[in-house]
Amino acid sequence: MKVLKASASEISQEDFNEGIIYETPCFEPQGGFRYVFQWTDPKNKNDAGKDIISKMFTRVAYIHPTESKVLVKYTGNEKISSKLPHGNAKSDQRVNTPFVPTMPSLLREMEEGTSCPSNTYRMMLHKAPRDINIQTVQAPRNLKQVQNTMQNAGQKFRLSRDALYNLHKIAYDSTFVKKIITFPDLIVIAWDNNITEVLISLFKRSDLPFLGFFYDTTFKLGDFYCSIMSFIETEFTNQPTIPAFFMIHERKTFATHDLFWKEVADNLTGLSSAGNVYIITDEEAAIVGAISKNLPEIAVYRCWNHILQNVAFKLGKLGIKTKAEVAKYADDVRELLEQPDNESYTRFHKYVGHRPRVVPLQKYLYARLYGIFDNRVGRGYI
Repeated sequence: MKVLKASASEISQEDFNEGIIYETPCFEPQGGFRYVFQWTDPKNKNDAGKDIISKMFTRVAYIHPTESKVLVKYTGNEKISSKLPHGNAKSDQRVNTPFVPTMPSLLREMEEGTSCPSNTYRMMLHKAPRDINIQTVQAPRNLKQVQNTMQNAGQKFRLSRDALYNLHKIAYDSTFVKKIITFPDLIVIAWDNNITEVLISLFKRSDLPFLGFFYDTTFKLGDFYCSIMSFIETEFTNQPTIPAFFMIHERKTFATHDLFWKEVADNLTGLSSAGNVYIITDEEAAIVGAISKNLPEIAVYRCWNHILQNVAFKLGKLGIKTKAEVAKYADDVRELLEQPDNESYTRFHKYVGHRPRVVPLQKYLYARLYGIFDNRVGRGYI
């Protein structure tokens, strides 16, 4: 951008006086057009844009030395000017989409935002002009732009790159992370408020099927455990399973799961008295004990998937590893779980136990599944 000097200037004060004054930059002017961009806030000074110099089309801006004005001149044929994609564009869609830069003052406003990115994005859209062409440069491109701009601005003042610091920064910048404990063990509990509102709205709904919660722990995401409580969205025809509460933790202890389920009980208003909720989880004593302590009114059932996984693991130890053999015994266990009452269960249990090579498995099943209706697992009990 050229700066107008007091002497030997390419233009004069009269050029500024004769130009049409705009308080916002013009969008795609034609060749031969000139206007004066005038600002009231110094941070808008650079909104007039950058110079474009070519043989066929030229755009030059002159800053007035003493007044808050910029004279912008266009010469040549604007139709031959190239509309280029963003320099980092890789996908076909972005490569074929002309890039229109956002006004610098708008980027500064994003950087100075004190609210979370989603709120900042909504407020800026609300203030933007209704004209779609003007919105192209005077409104955020999308939520991702606001998030990236605010994040990059925060990087300049970040005190540390430490993972725990980053975790607290995420908690501060969003409403997702609700609790962080760092000593003696790291525990992070998180949930989305919109999801919990939907979940609470399903309590005591006699017009819908019973509402199932599922709780499980995985250690396949990294050097930590991640426990997730999901629920069945019974208002939908296909009844999707939606994750609701998350916990990252270092150890699988009763105290850890107790803390998680206390948060669930405290933040799902009306859960204990809902009357239409049941929970399915592993047989792990720490988990079952934590749920029973915090939600004694809710029925808890053992997960059949975990039982079948444990049976497959036991069969492997017994040397039964082929898919056909494992499937045969898995079908037997599944049929065992489907028995309608304790008498049928006992009879079928003895029948399975007399099959070849299954005596060690029978002992395992007796230890884990016998008294099935007292252990919250059989179809008849459910």
